[in-house]
Amino acid sequence: PGCVYFDQVDALPRELQQRLVDLLDSPRAPEFRKRVRLMSSSEREPHELRDDDVLVDAFYLAMTELSITLPPLSVRQGDLVMLAQHFLELLNKRQGRQVSGFSREVLDSFHEYNWPGNVEELRQVITECHKAGSTGEIQSEQLPFQFRTGLDAQSLSPASAYETEPLEQILQRVEREQISLALQRAGDNKAKAAQLLGINRPA
Repeated sequence: PGCVYFDQVDALPRELQQRLVDLLDSPRAPEFRKRVRLMSSSEREPHELRDDDVLVDAFYLAMTELSITLPPLSVRQGDLVMLAQHFLELLNKRQGRQVSGFSREVLDSFHEYNWPGNVEELRQVITECHKAGSTGEIQSEQLPFQFRTGLDAQSLSPASAYETEPLEQILQRVEREQISLALQRAGDNKAKAAQLLGINRPA
């Protein structure tokens, strides 16, 4: 008895999904369901995976009797410190070296960052901090370079969008600039300036 967990179920080939569906439709299914719980996870919504033919319909139905949607880490500020401490304590056990926690500045940086890689990115950041740190608290200078540059990039304001301008105004401005430049090069000789511009003098 136990649990079968499919991590990133969207990577499971359709033929293996179908084999599992066949098992669930077989005479052995009631006994199998008593003894085994099926669980899966995905970064995409299950219904999207079915609509894109990533999941076999019957497999989708078998795996989605109960669905739990976790919001991204950036909106789960209450979980952030708890998860960071959890990963730190796991590393303390494995490495045999105790790092007690995080400085206030580090925690502030964690709360400012938008965590595009979610919990896995947090785990990697804590792992790098643990490697770089000694005993005591993890300080800002021990944060990985990639995290610091990502935090800096977030603080930059997005490039301002170009405002549209009537085409006629743009063309007139360019014409004035080019005529002025041609006249300068031609020493205010209009005929020569017109020749440089490839137009006749009256134009």
